[in-house]
Amino acid sequence: MENIFDKNYSNQNLVISSQIWNDKKVNGMQKQLLALIEKLTRKGERQIDMMTKHMANINSTHLKDIEYNLEQLNKKGFISVKTNPLSKTGLSIVYLYNTNTPETPSNGTSGLF
Repeated sequence: MENIFDKNYSNQNLVISSQIWNDKKVNGMQKQLLALIEKLTRKGERQIDMMTKHMANINSTHLKDIEYNLEQLNKKGFISVKTNPLSKTGLSIVYLYNTNTPETPSNGTSGLF
């Protein structure tokens, strides 16, 4: 498993998609954390190690905040935390948000007109 936390992300930005931003089930810090997991997993194409200390550093917050919000995202079914013997921490995160939220059907008209 590739260690993505060793890479330098200083020149990259984190964009919270409108789908995550407008979702009432995703609260506060969870939006930012879910967007980070979405980016690191390439929208669920791969698993990532559960490196809570690195996530806390990236988000400039306390470790307990990350642990609590990961637990909440897991309970809501947006991510899945699985045991992984190849991971440094023994746990991996699987991104499930895209598969759980159905896209709203478009009626063919723009919202501006």
